[in-house]
Amino acid sequence: MTDKKYIDNLFNKLVNNQLTEEEYNTLINIVKRADHQEEIQQFLGEYLKSERVLKNITSKRNEGDVEKLFSRVIDSIEEEKNVSQSKKRKFRLERNTTHKFYRAAAILILLVGLFYFFKNDFFPSPNPAVVNTTKDVENITLKLANGEVKVIPQSGKKEILGEKGSLVAEQNGSRLSYTSKNKSSEVLYNELSIPYGKQFDLVLADGTQVTLNAGSSIKYPTQFAKAGNRKVFLKGEAYFDVAKDKVRPFVVNTGVIDVEVLGTQFNVSHYPEDAHINTVLVEGSVKIYEENNKEDETSSRLLTPGHKAAWSNEKKEMTVEKVDVSAYIAWKEGIMKFDNISFRDIRKKLERHFNVEIENEYHFLDKQFYTATFKEESIEEILNAFREDTPFKYEISENKIVITSN
Repeated sequence: MTDKKYIDNLFNKLVNNQLTEEEYNTLINIVKRADHQEEIQQFLGEYLKSERVLKNITSKRNEGDVEKLFSRVIDSIEEEKNVSQSKKRKFRLERNTTHKFYRAAAILILLVGLFYFFKNDFFPSPNPAVVNTTKDVENITLKLANGEVKVIPQSGKKEILGEKGSLVAEQNGSRLSYTSKNKSSEVLYNELSIPYGKQFDLVLADGTQVTLNAGSSIKYPTQFAKAGNRKVFLKGEAYFDVAKDKVRPFVVNTGVIDVEVLGTQFNVSHYPEDAHINTVLVEGSVKIYEENNKEDETSSRLLTPGHKAAWSNEKKEMTVEKVDVSAYIAWKEGIMKFDNISFRDIRKKLERHFNVEIENEYHFLDKQFYTATFKEESIEEILNAFREDTPFKYEISENKIVITSN
């Protein structure tokens, strides 16, 4: 049974609009499980009596949004109810518990769904498009220091204003630029999130240019402090062209390692499913060390151009090797370049690039290594190219691809 303190923490985050996507999925799973009936009833009584829940979640939303959301979430609840009734017919011993639990679970699923979809300002289409690279199936979002989330389209222009109405940043197409004219002494953080299938350019207040790959997010100050490090926090992959500043080192934190520079160009890749955190240096020099362990010379490395430092998440150690840099930064130009990597890793890159899910039931294929370059090919053309080397079958249904043996 899940710890009550943990559930209580999730409820508190729900009330205050702080749930992450992973925590959202966890809470949904908890409320669907009948063995949590007593805890859920307890928390329902404690939290849902407060108008603060709905006020926090639904503030600044129009009636059309609310109507869409309730329709979508209620449909999901009805679907869950049908599944529960089907299970009752098969498992008679669970019938009473499930019946008592359903009402509480339905209410909470509705509220958590309300939070999640409003937070992301996005309502999934009931009929997802066939796999392609042009459909906008998710939005680029910018989370401001006050918690407000703005949708950033990749067209047009937009001004990002601070709490006092002062100009903080300007968006022009697929580029968001922060102003150096913001003289506020308070260090406030924004967070930019890029969905699968898209890329985006960011210019920080110090002039540092960042290109974010699909499925990435970066948290950064709207204005760097006058002293100390210029520190940003990265999940996913990004290419950095750092503005030189001999007084304030620039630090990229991945949650595991820190990459520190004064002014240089490099690429950092750290997706959750990856076995390694890779840093590839294009020019200049960088120092890489385990988070908060800068002075430990045994675990830190000084990287020179043309080399890659790979931190093993499993072994907790770093290796350095000379590489073809172009293979690691080609994605900036929309090019996928694979240099002797496994099909398993290639699948993950294809998923992010095309915003698809690829399920591989042909496990032999995952262990094959390939060297290849693709630029404007469709997902079907790329799969067919691999199929010429190692025959296999695949089927595409909406945005999911299933690979089977031949």
